[in-house]
Amino acid sequence: MRRDMELIRAILLKLEELPARPGTVHALSIHDEELKVEDYNPKVVGEHLEMLLDAGLIISVDGELHNGSRILFQRISWQGHEFLATVRDKEIWEQTKKALRAGGVETIKAVWDIAKAIGTNELKRRTGLEV
Repeated sequence: MRRDMELIRAILLKLEELPARPGTVHALSIHDEELKVEDYNPKVVGEHLEMLLDAGLIISVDGELHNGSRILFQRISWQGHEFLATVRDKEIWEQTKKALRAGGVETIKAVWDIAKAIGTNELKRRTGLEV
């Protein structure tokens, strides 16, 4: 299974939309509407949920995906929110993907570093501020 950063981003954006209060746990299945991502098989979504857990970008009650299809999702981790903040903007995301293809590297660190650099440049372009 090849990691798909587009799907990683899509899942995080979906999870971020869930209502959250302290102590909230969402019992989710890969077949639930909350986890459906257009053009992706639910099984592939489940495998990417496991990757998100492995990377520490999301937190579940027991740290695992049950039967490859159910998760007791608690929240996106601090690191997950930081990652999402760098790739949320569609323009920055598209530029990041273009740079990744040109560079031939698609690690989470590369995605993060490139998106941060592009975001910093966009911030300067949009506001005139040096960061």
